[in-house]
Amino acid sequence: MSAISLDEIIELPLRAAGIPKEEIPKLLIRIATLQGILLANMATSPVAESPKPKEDDELLTPEAAAQMLGVTVKWLYAHKRQLPNVSLSHKQLRFSRKGLQRWIAARINKGA
Repeated sequence: MSAISLDEIIELPLRAAGIPKEEIPKLLIRIATLQGILLANMATSPVAESPKPKEDDELLTPEAAAQMLGVTVKWLYAHKRQLPNVSLSHKQLRFSRKGLQRWIAARINKGA
């Protein structure tokens, strides 16, 4: 029986049932290698997917954003999911000035 290619298996997964047992370890190594490459690609991509502020916007540090809102930095981090922010990395969080202004305006209008 001729070797079945990875492309053929991806196209029709049921073809994997016809793979000779001696070929399975080589194929599993190729699949694991591919999986590792794809996982590494996903792990290094989040920054590229982060929302970008508009050109005329300003990114504020947590301290500056807290001062703008009149809250503590601790409160800001506790509520960051409800606030417009950009994660520059897992340790650097910034807040959109215009987004915070819209958030404040929406809260004021909601109470009016």
